[in-house]
Amino acid sequence: MAVGYTGIPDSLYVTPNYNPLIGGNEFIENTIWAPGNVNGTVPYDIIGIDNNKLYVYGDRQILQIDQGSSPQVIDQIDISNYSNTSLSRFNRPNLNPETRMAKKEGESSMLYAVTEDLRIIAINTANNDIIIETLYPAANPNDFWESANLKYDSRKDKLYLMISTSASSHLYIYDAQSLVLEHDKTFESHVHAWFINPNRDVFYISSDNKLTFYSSIGMGYEWIGETIYGYNFGAMVYAFPNGFSFPKIYCFPVESGENSHIKVLNAETDETYKSIDTDRHGYTRGTYNHVQNRVYAIYKSVNTPGYATINAMDDDYCGEHDHNSGRFLDCVALGNKTIITGEKNLYYVGVTGSPLNPIEYGKAFSHKNRVCIIEEYQQAFVTNLRDPEVIVLDVDCEIEEKISIGAFNTHGLYASASNNIYFYELSTASTKLYSYNTIQEEFTVIELGFAVSAITYSELDDAIYVCGLNSSTSTTSIKKIDCATNYFLPLDEININYPECSGLYCTPDNKLYISVRHALESSIQHILIYDLDNPGIVGDQPQGFYSSAYRAYTNFEFDPISNKMFVALREFAGEDSGKVFCYTNNSYERFYDVGSPAKMRYNPLENKLYVLHANFEYNKQYISVIDLDEETVSKIYLPGNDDAVDIEFGLPFNNLYVTKHNNYSTIEVLNCSNDEFVHPKNVDGVAHSLQFNSTNNKLYVFTPWDFADNNQMKISSINFNTNEVNEIELGIYHPNHPSGAFPPYEYYTFKNSMVITNNNNLYLPTSQHSNIIKIKCEDDVIDLWPNRFNWVSYPRLQRPSNDPDVDAPVNTENFLSNMYPFPNRLDQYGKNPNETGLVDVHYFEGDWENNDLDETFSTRGYKIQTTNSGITYIPMTGTRLAPDFEITLYPGREKENWVGYFVPYPQSPLEALSDVLPDMVMARGYDWTITDIGGSIEPVWQLTPEDAVIKYGEMAIIETSVQKTFKLFRSKQEIEKQTNNPEKFQYEKKTDYTTFLIEPDTANPPLEIGAFVNDSCVGACVVETGDSLVLLRGYMPAGEGDSVVFESYYGARSTNNQRLDDYYVFNKEKNRKERRAIKTGENKRFYLVSFNKREGQEIAQEGFAIHVYPNPTTGILNIELENLSVSKYAVHISVFDQFGRRLFETVEKNAFPGTNFFQIDLSDETD
Repeated sequence: MAVGYTGIPDSLYVTPNYNPLIGGNEFIENTIWAPGNVNGTVPYDIIGIDNNKLYVYGDRQILQIDQGSSPQVIDQIDISNYSNTSLSRFNRPNLNPETRMAKKEGESSMLYAVTEDLRIIAINTANNDIIIETLYPAANPNDFWESANLKYDSRKDKLYLMISTSASSHLYIYDAQSLVLEHDKTFESHVHAWFINPNRDVFYISSDNKLTFYSSIGMGYEWIGETIYGYNFGAMVYAFPNGFSFPKIYCFPVESGENSHIKVLNAETDETYKSIDTDRHGYTRGTYNHVQNRVYAIYKSVNTPGYATINAMDDDYCGEHDHNSGRFLDCVALGNKTIITGEKNLYYVGVTGSPLNPIEYGKAFSHKNRVCIIEEYQQAFVTNLRDPEVIVLDVDCEIEEKISIGAFNTHGLYASASNNIYFYELSTASTKLYSYNTIQEEFTVIELGFAVSAITYSELDDAIYVCGLNSSTSTTSIKKIDCATNYFLPLDEININYPECSGLYCTPDNKLYISVRHALESSIQHILIYDLDNPGIVGDQPQGFYSSAYRAYTNFEFDPISNKMFVALREFAGEDSGKVFCYTNNSYERFYDVGSPAKMRYNPLENKLYVLHANFEYNKQYISVIDLDEETVSKIYLPGNDDAVDIEFGLPFNNLYVTKHNNYSTIEVLNCSNDEFVHPKNVDGVAHSLQFNSTNNKLYVFTPWDFADNNQMKISSINFNTNEVNEIELGIYHPNHPSGAFPPYEYYTFKNSMVITNNNNLYLPTSQHSNIIKIKCEDDVIDLWPNRFNWVSYPRLQRPSNDPDVDAPVNTENFLSNMYPFPNRLDQYGKNPNETGLVDVHYFEGDWENNDLDETFSTRGYKIQTTNSGITYIPMTGTRLAPDFEITLYPGREKENWVGYFVPYPQSPLEALSDVLPDMVMARGYDWTITDIGGSIEPVWQLTPEDAVIKYGEMAIIETSVQKTFKLFRSKQEIEKQTNNPEKFQYEKKTDYTTFLIEPDTANPPLEIGAFVNDSCVGACVVETGDSLVLLRGYMPAGEGDSVVFESYYGARSTNNQRLDDYYVFNKEKNRKERRAIKTGENKRFYLVSFNKREGQEIAQEGFAIHVYPNPTTGILNIELENLSVSKYAVHISVFDQFGRRLFETVEKNAFPGTNFFQIDLSDETD
């Protein structure tokens, strides 16, 4: 296939910069920490000061831990301005632990730390305040460096910072009081080990196959000597005199060779005191146990990790103890024992130097990294890197406590029914699920007891199914967790007689797809289908691979419209092999050979499956396309011959979006109708993960770092309707990475970690140390529902200079032409301020008809319907109207005000319109009404339903008694409300309705209430449990005199649904309920109706009721006249004095059905 772009001009892709809040773009709403606190970090170093303070250094935080009987985190030092996430630590952790902190003990103790941006900060341990920092980084933090180690020289009050790469190292020496750089030196080869003599002004550098000695004499830090050994040392251990006559420095070789020996130096003369033979190499760390008088060092010889011991009394022999269960990482003496940490497990060695005793067995990648001893409490504190915690050991090396200091949560699974997000880490040491309820904003920590290998969600059951890898057993146990309670359901546990589950997926019809291995180390993988409703396996498809040494990696793609399931299997490592299996209605059809398939996206419009490939070493510069109609597999090569990193499909645009493995910020856009690439889209950063949001039809792009000097993490959104790009800076940086370089493919944990919820919020686990960012997604798309008039407004329109304080109009026809899918017919009505009539615009089969609705304003409301059978979308572009923009309302029933709602979150209409209430007659939205039920004196406002909300992009009709200018109120708390539609009653919706506020029968509440005129339903509503007042919108027919009849529907609970011909109707003027039937043509604003059997007043349906007050009077005479008929009558009013004399001519008035109000001024004898 030819690769190229269609001719789309660059000018279409120029994006103006909008204010994120006013402009309607996404913004960070909240930062969340699992498991609910702000001390999450990944521990890289740990240090004790003055035998009573313990500090843990990690990403963005330094934690202080209290010692003693109940150790816990007691303080956090925020270093996010200096230290942020370094991605390489998560997937390629430095297994030679760094010394990131140093200490100055004594009366004015200080803590020093070197951060990811290569600055040194000094912290006063009395109050944990950062009191000073270096003005500049020691080196460019964006130039790749492997390690940074900090040491304090108590003799000279200096700080030594060694920054190393694989090829060279650089030493910086600072004054510890001022942090002023005094000296720096570059070593052209890597420094493998270095050491400061605690008793003499000498420090030692092992590099370039020699040991070099330096002194700070004269502030010149001069070279004073060297010894060429022909190899380098990886660990240097100091032993103070303890039964021997002088201090010694033990130097352990890092390289192998016949002449590699352990060298013992006299620390007073720097002369080689003794050479000790060793068959091992790769020594990294060591310790001196003065109680045992024994020196320990750990090594990592190829395939032979272990530890060595030397009796410091004679230095005659090196005892080597090989170990075959992962590398060792640290060793520290505690009393008469020595603690050794490993990649998986934690050990100690007793007084004899062997054997190795397990303290705790762990999972792969546990990385128990560093050990710190607090002598006063005889405790050891061990950091666990991959399951962030600090393990507390007593003097007998028994575990006293585990202090959780973070959470691995790079993936998220959304449980839509319960609104929970389950954050987890895949196939690492972490054994926890973090359930976050997005409504209550609370965490629940679930201890699984195993590391997650596969997880899925059943919406029907509202349950999570999860399992571990089980690589040591021949079976798989799949646990079920109830999302409503987060409890395990042991009776529903699924046990499969196959091992190593690598994939789970639950379909909407409750079929669980399970990917398992045939047997341990087998070359056969099985795809099972398990029926959750009728427990049992209903499908089993085996498949062989080329190699039996590796298990399979599984991806799923499901299309709910066609009920098609696609399962991709590839080897976890090894050969470039893989297959894609196709199922329809849970029935296996066939498979396709596709090399190393990973993420898939199905296009229902073209009936094609697009496949992303894993394993860049196979040079997959294309994506594969499976044409399910033709049953063929083809390749689409990417522009620039780059490897694809992620793919995503976006309806309704029929586009596939592809981000590539390169040093550019390019997202390729594939037109799936012809499988041709169109104009690419650029974002400022290395695009790594893609997520399409079907709520607002925008593509969200995760960039672990941008191209700026600070390598900041970002989320970008792309609106392909308007070609706008909005970048959200997350305030998280990755300084230890070459600027602009692409992350290695191994950073798969950052892929697809964005979670978008039902209420259009995006949650991003950012840094693997418990930090989650909540982003409020832009939703500037108006959804038009079919078969009804939608009450809408358009808060975001194009404005001059993007000024949010200008309610500038746009052309109505041009604006509505952007809706999609575009209908055959649409009708929109509006109302100009201070006018009585409606304006409207119509479209039908290519022709527009406009009746004075030429312009569209954000402050106005509109009623619109289309002929589309599904939802129609109207995208809004430009700038949002400022939420505090003033609106002028005009009085009179005929001049009711159609007002747009442009506050960017929902709230109660009573709050939104609180500024209007003193002068308001009534207000209503599509599904709510505010009415005055307080009688004729003081208003009592009734919102029905009571929990109704008005949402951004909706409208309200407001009637006032005076002209008034107001602002929409903005409450601090956002609320949501879901409205259920009646199912029993069917009726035709019109542009407007009559308000019926109904008190249902509280003794026997129905499920639904319908209103009828002449046996035709004119409206209905749902009665929720506990409702004392419901809103029924009645779409009344023309004419007069027909009774409104109500019907209460009880569903399956009763066969006798109640029909009510008369009921109680509230008379506001008389402040009483009257038993009667409502008639068409009464022309009331609203009716308050009660079905409760309580005492009311029976009134005749013909004649008049009159109330005159004050009577007698010499001033204003008030007359209330109730016309109880359904017809208009002319009435004649005469006024007599106390002697029966008529004061003036008879007054003639029209009395309409219902209540009429007249006034006569007797002071001048005129009405």
